[in-house]
Amino acid sequence: MDARLQLPEQCTSYLLQDWNARLMQAMPYAQAEQFLENLLDLPQSVQTLERDQARLSTHTEAFWEQLPAPAVLPPEAILVDQVDGKGVYMRPNETGGERGKKKMAILGAVYGIEAHVRTPAQVLEALFAESRAAPSVSRPTPLDKHVRACLKRDEADTTAPQNEEIFAWIAQQNALRDPDQSHRTVVLSDGQTSFWEATATHLPGEQVTEILDLLHACGYVWDAAKLLHPSQPQAAQAAAKGNLERLLNGQVGAVIERLRRAATTLDDTPAETLERIVGYFETHRHRMAYDLYLAEGLPIATGVIEGACRCLVKDRMERAGMRWVVAGAQTMLALRGITISGLWEDFIAVHIREDLRQLYGPAAANADSYQRIAA
Repeated sequence: MDARLQLPEQCTSYLLQDWNARLMQAMPYAQAEQFLENLLDLPQSVQTLERDQARLSTHTEAFWEQLPAPAVLPPEAILVDQVDGKGVYMRPNETGGERGKKKMAILGAVYGIEAHVRTPAQVLEALFAESRAAPSVSRPTPLDKHVRACLKRDEADTTAPQNEEIFAWIAQQNALRDPDQSHRTVVLSDGQTSFWEATATHLPGEQVTEILDLLHACGYVWDAAKLLHPSQPQAAQAAAKGNLERLLNGQVGAVIERLRRAATTLDDTPAETLERIVGYFETHRHRMAYDLYLAEGLPIATGVIEGACRCLVKDRMERAGMRWVVAGAQTMLALRGITISGLWEDFIAVHIREDLRQLYGPAAANADSYQRIAA
């Protein structure tokens, strides 16, 4: 009878699981439970909500594997991969008893976009604009943007499992969007070594261009300017603007030489810090040909993934007093990535089909029947 009615194993129907999950992605579990109890006069425990959420998340991998391929990129479009890290506050039992400590999650985004040619002067003006004015030229819209996040650790507490999961997913998404590898592919990230090592492993090819996120480079430029002009904000701004203008015009070597000479005029501690900044630029100078990238219309900043860090992680997982265990954080990240990608309805259909298949075998896994019963 359960198989004929396509009933889930849990006490919550598939429709209620759907509602629960939507609410829990938007608000704390206890608030979601109270909201539904007030609306439906249906009490549920927080433990029930957490259990159902965890079960849902077990089908995210199957969902991404079964998701139909997005439209093939237009001939002149660029394939863009962005990667970034975002810390999640952990409970003390996850951090050896330390309070207020974070563990880093990894986020990836994949999308297509038309080339958008700009000049170094335009970018510099935008960076130092006193107010955010509307862009004078409309920017192209990302095509089929998908976002995914992961927080996993191995027995040695390294980030290797999450890096493997996200970069393998990016490679899969790239293959779906550009099956003949005919499009220019841009990989944008910060200076984290493990990200670039994973890029070399999972995203090789002559068409791949690695670009250091300009905004991360800006941070280092400003740090150097403040070291050289510690009590002179106007002088620091002028120094930062000058070096950013050089970077945008492809003069990375000139910036390195200027900073290296300046380091000789500083005391030991600030000089060592400045040398580390110089080392950062030297390590990534082959990813900093911003003048060429701009002329070719390539993106040079990780705005998409920075926005995902805010929407996917910060807005839900960094509210007052929130602390997570790794498994619970991974559950939330996996599901919110699907929601932010605009794929929740597709995911619920896959979840029901996979759940019924596991419970009753392939013959019972008919999501259409669920839709008729739920209606």
